[in-house]
Formats: sequence, structure tokens, C-alpha cells
Amino acid sequence: EPRGGSHPADMRTRAVRDGDDYLITGVKHFISNAAEARFMVVFAKTDMEAGACGDGLAMAYDVGAELIDMELHQFFPTAFVYPSSLRGVIVTSSQLWKMGMKLYNNHGERFMARDFPEECEDVSRDILSRKIFLEIAEGRGTEHGGVWADTTDIPGFDEFKKDRPRTYVWKEKFGIKTDRFEVAPTYHYTLGGVRIDTGARTSVPGLYAAGEVTGGIHGANRLAGNALPECMVFGEIAGEKAASEGRPLRPLDEEQIRKAEEKVLGYVSRGEEDEIPFSEICMRVRELLYEKAGIIRTGEGLGEAAQEIQELKALIPRMRSGAGVSGKFALARTIETEMIVQLGELVVNSCLIRTESRGAHYRTDFPETDPEWLKNVIVRTKGEGPEFSTVPVELKFLKPGESSLHVKSADLSI
Repeated sequence: EPRGGSHPADMRTRAVRDGDDYLITGVKHFISNAAEARFMVVFAKTDMEAGACGDGLAMAYDVGAELIDMELHQFFPTAFVYPSSLRGVIVTSSQLWKMGMKLYNNHGERFMARDFPEECEDVSRDILSRKIFLEIAEGRGTEHGGVWADTTDIPGFDEFKKDRPRTYVWKEKFGIKTDRFEVAPTYHYTLGGVRIDTGARTSVPGLYAAGEVTGGIHGANRLAGNALPECMVFGEIAGEKAASEGRPLRPLDEEQIRKAEEKVLGYVSRGEEDEIPFSEICMRVRELLYEKAGIIRTGEGLGEAAQEIQELKALIPRMRSGAGVSGKFALARTIETEMIVQLGELVVNSCLIRTESRGAHYRTDFPETDPEWLKNVIVRTKGEGPEFSTVPVELKFLKPGESSLHVKSADLSI
């Protein structure tokens, strides 16, 4: 566990090296699907809490673990955009799309009927997210940057709402109308992450990972309902392997701890004239990723994002918490902002490398899926920056387009 006390450097989980062992202090040598491991706050609109900023990925990356598929991120198509207190909170489900929920732009047009006259809103999440995003980007969005979701034609919607009080009834108590409201896509799930094998081992000996902090489990587009089973399956595997294979923890290198504390204390505001509030850098990189590395991507936009992230990285030495040594919350957010900038760089460059569209990764300059790109993008830290590479996808059981129904004799055991 992290060392006790009120010193600012004690309040966050840390990654340090101890001889030949890499230790994630605070969680020993096992990264789980806890909020600190998730990635969502890296994007401006998200359905996750403020602490979900990719700490687990950043720590694993810092000690040399390989990350995989950092260009693959899943968005949920319909979340509140107004009021701001509910921004990013998911408000509808796939069930409602089948029941008759309709989406309208600011001209009153049911825009999904343009390309999908029969299905309309009843399409996959990634397609619906793209269409909503485009409608807003092309100037047909609502006042607060969304589209209108209309539930007035859903049979028995009043009864439906009673079964989901957190989603609808509680919102109505605060004056939110649930017959017509503004929605936009929100960041929902991280498909990329720490690269593991079937034993939940990372590329760093003695470091294990499970849950959403890992990548590659779901391919390029996760099916709904598979996130929790992933945690259950790989959580058990990771725990067993860490217990049976892990070595006893040795005393940590006090010099490394001293340097980590020195770095954290360097973020404390001291009234310097050129200091930059962490909030300015954090909000800008989040907006940048949502706009240019989010649902719809282009080579030009990604190039601009990569350039601006380098400019933001150059500002990190001047970034401060805006509070004194006792301002732990602000100091934690400052540390997280550095992680967000670092992870943003990995996301943008991974998107640039994959010159095709596949699953949740969609580029308008490469709109088709390329069979030659049946590869994973891998990144690891090397020196002062990231090193990217690709590896072919290993098809052990099924070929693209097949299912277990087509290959009855397939051995799907691991």
C-alpha cells in the first residue's frame, strides 16, 4: 500500500523500479479495472467519473510495458449535453432505438432517415455515433452542441421510465424534460491498453493486468455486455498468476522515491509569473482528442492534433496546481494532466499510423477496411519518447467473416 501520511507525494499510486522488478506501489504488481486504470477523462465528453484518466496505462507504459491498439476507442451515441451538470451521462439505450426513439437536427429533420430510411436510428453504436457527430460538425446541431432525442412516439414510455429511475425519473425531478432532450456521443470504453498474454502477463516480468486497462481483448469493436465478463475472466487469471508467479516485494529504491516526490512538489504553485494552471492544459488536450482523434478522424486533423500535443508537452514544466502544498485535489489533477497529455500523444500517433478504417477507428481519408492492415499497433517507451511498431493479428481459431457455426470442429479453448 502507499506509505501513510499527508505528504502530497503519498497520495497517488506510483510506478517505480526496484532492481530488476517493476512495482506499481499501491496495487503491488497487479493493475485492475479500477477507476485509476480507465481512460475516459482523456476525452472531453465522457460518461465516466473525473478520476478515470488512464493512470494504469500511464504507469505501465512508464515502466516499459507495451501498449496495444491505442487508436481504438468506443463511443456511446446518446448522452446528455445539457445541462452541463449532466454532460456525458448516458441517457438512452439500444432498446429505445428499436422502440421508436427519433433523432432530429436543429432544422427539425430526422437525419438518420437520409442514409438509413428503413433502420433510421436502429443501427450499430459506431454508425449512429458518426452520424450524430457529423450532423453537429456540419452546423446542424442544437444550441448546446447536440441533436434532439425525441421519445414522444415510444409506446408505454412512462412505464419504461419507472424501471430506470436513475436515467429518467431522477432527472425529471431536477426539471429535465425526458420527452425531448439534447444528446451527443460520449466516450464510453477503451479498446486499447496494456498488452497481455492469456495469463494476464504484460511485457514486463512480474507485472499483470486485467480489465479495461488492457487492450486487444475485444478486437476493433467490443460487443455490448462483454466488459464485465472480461473483468471476471482475466481478473481471476491475473490474480492466480500474480500469486503463483510473483516474487516477494523487496525494499523500494529510496532515491527513486525521493525523485518522484521532488517531481510532485514541483507542481505546487508558488506564485511564479509564467506558471500555467493545469486546467488550461487538461481541457485543451481533452477537447483536441474529442474533436480530432475521436469518432471521425482525418490525416490532416490528426497531424494538427499531434503538433498541438507537442506544444502542450512543452508547457508541462510550467504547469502548476494553482494551490499550495495542502491542495491535494488540485495537485492530483495536475499529475493526472501530465498523464493525459502523454496518453493523448500515443492515441493520436496510433491513429495516424493506421491508414484504414476498422471497427471503432474511422478515417474519412481512408474510409475502407484494408486486409493488409490486419495488424495491431504496438507502442512502448524508448528513451525520451514512444516507439511504435505493428504485428500481424494471429488468427488461431477463426478467419475474418467466420463464426464458430461455420467451423464446427474449431477448438476455441485457450
